[in-house]
Amino acid sequence: MSPAEVLGLEIKQYGNEEIKTLVPRIVGKTTNAEIKKEVKQSVRWTLEAFSTELRKKYGQESVDIATEILKRIEDKGADLYYGYGRVQGIITPYIVIGQYSNTLFAVATYGKIEIHFQHLKNKPPFTKIEMRQGLLKRLNDIKGMNIPEDGVERRPSFLITILNIEQKLNSFLETFYWVIDEVKKAQEN
Repeated sequence: MSPAEVLGLEIKQYGNEEIKTLVPRIVGKTTNAEIKKEVKQSVRWTLEAFSTELRKKYGQESVDIATEILKRIEDKGADLYYGYGRVQGIITPYIVIGQYSNTLFAVATYGKIEIHFQHLKNKPPFTKIEMRQGLLKRLNDIKGMNIPEDGVERRPSFLITILNIEQKLNSFLETFYWVIDEVKKAQEN
């Protein structure tokens, strides 16, 4: 019942048979409840806030990798969605082609990249399991990557620092350039 606030009214009665005093008191309105309410307010992340949080938790290397991925995927034509969150932040590259918006992956302040198979599988050409398996194979060909086969139905993640070598970073990006090209081809047909 986190979005609900439950308050009670306690009325104590003091006095004797001739004079009575009623003293009301609100029960349930605590400082902790007020703080909890304030903390629950989500804010939209910015690249600066995202980078600061990622650096604080996982170091400059993670920030450098994330920044490079986001810059290069944006250069390929993807837009970036800056998520909302109280504690964790995400930036999600997506492409809009035809009638579909296709999320590709998300870079998160908890030091991981999530692959959005669960979104891709609902839009051509990745409605075909073979296409998702092809994407999985390309990703797992990157040294250090080990996404399970059932990942093609979910949103698996891996540590961003796996892409700490230029060759691995390039392989990751080339994989998603391929995804973008395949989505474009599917929309042309």
